[in-house]
Amino acid sequence: MVRKVLELFGGCYLILLSVLGISLHNASPGPVAQEILGVGIGRHDGIEGIAYLSRRYLNCSQSEGQSWAAICTIEIAGRPLEIRAQRNPPMHPNQLGGDCEAFYAGKQWPCRIDSRHLHMAWFAYLDEPLGLGKDQLDGLRQKYLLENLPESSFFNIVCLATIVSAVLALLASGAWLGSRVSNKFSRILTATLCATVVGLVSFGGGILLTSGFWD
Repeated sequence: MVRKVLELFGGCYLILLSVLGISLHNASPGPVAQEILGVGIGRHDGIEGIAYLSRRYLNCSQSEGQSWAAICTIEIAGRPLEIRAQRNPPMHPNQLGGDCEAFYAGKQWPCRIDSRHLHMAWFAYLDEPLGLGKDQLDGLRQKYLLENLPESSFFNIVCLATIVSAVLALLASGAWLGSRVSNKFSRILTATLCATVVGLVSFGGGILLTSGFWD
């Protein structure tokens, strides 16, 4: 009975982890090979705040025969936003910078290339929030929830997943060893080692998966 409950709970947990992993991947900055990895609309110190979007939600194409390396579009508040971007050339002293232009609602808006985190460069920042109000930016932050969570949330998610994974591994391995290993000390030691390995792998994998969201 206990084993069946553990199998059911473990299966549901694995499905939940898979869904969370796919969602985190889709919301993470990237792909790295693209000209921009994400977009920031607004300013941290502005009244409306800032809303982040992953490049993975943008429709980007290579700009052949034009001065821009890529043209990216996405619908914002019912209107198309177009961003033209290119990274600095190989000989430029700032290899983490670039240039960009933004067009929205029939107007051109200021655009700059900057880093979101110390190790996450090439974000297109639109410091003037495209004429959008706070409610509209709040709507974007809700729609693209993972990109706009505080950094501490991702560490908490990783820690929680690590603990749950380790506990499940401890219980599952203990139940499996119960009918196979007669020595109690050996069962406890083996189950503990299994839980430790699973916990370390879960923590390392979680840190790697969420590395694009924090410094």
